Amino acid sequence: MSEYDRRVPRRIDRESSWKGLDPDGAAVDKDGGDAEPRAPGSKNSNPKDHQASTKVPFWLLSPVAKAWWALGQLAGLTKYGAWNWRKTGVLASVYLSAIERHLEKFKAGERLSKDDRVHHLGHIMACCGIMLDAEACGKFVDDRPPSYSLEECFEECERTAQHLFETHLDKKPRHYGIDDTQECFGKKL
Repeated sequence: MSEYDRRVPRRIDRESSWKGLDPDGAAVDKDGGDAEPRAPGSKNSNPKDHQASTKVPFWLLSPVAKAWWALGQLAGLTKYGAWNWRKTGVLASVYLSAIERHLEKFKAGERLSKDDRVHHLGHIMACCGIMLDAEACGKFVDDRPPSYSLEECFEECERTAQHLFETHLDKKPRHYGIDDTQECFGKKL
């Protein structure tokens, strides 16, 4: 059994969800033997389980991520009004630029936005949520540049990256990270 199979309950198939139960609640087949083994956290007792297992799995969403996303949305509510994009629409370029700004600040070591103290990743989630909602409402103005496939470019770049690693295999450079900020700049940012 894979690590994934051990950690994630299997969906209940329609046939096994209608089998009987023994006194301990374990599924039994029509001959009285054990039915298919159950995954931890699943049960075969309720026909609704199968139907529910095909729905959007909101239980997979982190409450921490949802909390910061909500604060990102709240920051927008206090500045622009709740659900304003459903009235006015959104330009893709505006939200993509905001996502890039928050991402670059997060990558540079800044956790919270200086002006509203909301986590940069929460702001990114809010931007993505607004664009998805606007698209679903027909209020998404797609002003992205003309499209093309990046697959060939990425494949070439990956081959080049592999070449660089192989070419410099004998080198052992020191790699600096966020924990080295004090050493690099004499202060924490």
